[in-house]
Amino acid sequence: MPEARRHTAVVDGYNVTQRSAQWRCLPIAAARRQLSAYLQHFRWPVPIKETILVFDAGQSQDLWPVQQITEHFWVRFASPSADAYIQQLIRTSSKPQFLLIVTDDGEILQTARQHGAACLSTQELLAKHFGKPKPSSQGVSEEKEKHTLSSKDLRTITEELTQRWLRKKTTR
Repeated sequence: MPEARRHTAVVDGYNVTQRSAQWRCLPIAAARRQLSAYLQHFRWPVPIKETILVFDAGQSQDLWPVQQITEHFWVRFASPSADAYIQQLIRTSSKPQFLLIVTDDGEILQTARQHGAACLSTQELLAKHFGKPKPSSQGVSEEKEKHTLSSKDLRTITEELTQRWLRKKTTR
């Protein structure tokens, strides 16, 4: 298949691991390893020339910014965030129509659609591995599950709580 017709899959790593009941319970490093292993053997819905798995670098000093796992598989630890990196990648791509973006983040999806990139939801990605999502055994209705916070709101809350915690810690 001609190289020009093959896509680059760009995966919002933490977005995927946090949507998986099995991976969200694991330590972050273990969830990253399992997602990476899964994606290296994933059967994509379009021909893929390379996969870029993107995670937030955060405050981690022990992570290399880019790790080449195989000839066609990369893991990137982005700063200031994976979201910002993915959006910039979409905006600066000379052929965004050959990007396949995997996320449920609304802002990234909006950027992808505006630039003509293909999108795949985390549930579509995970369904091939874990099967269709099962109804919650904890009695949470599907209607309540639809009303989750956006990733932007989650980041804002996390930042605010971090600042409050740091203030309390320094005033002791």
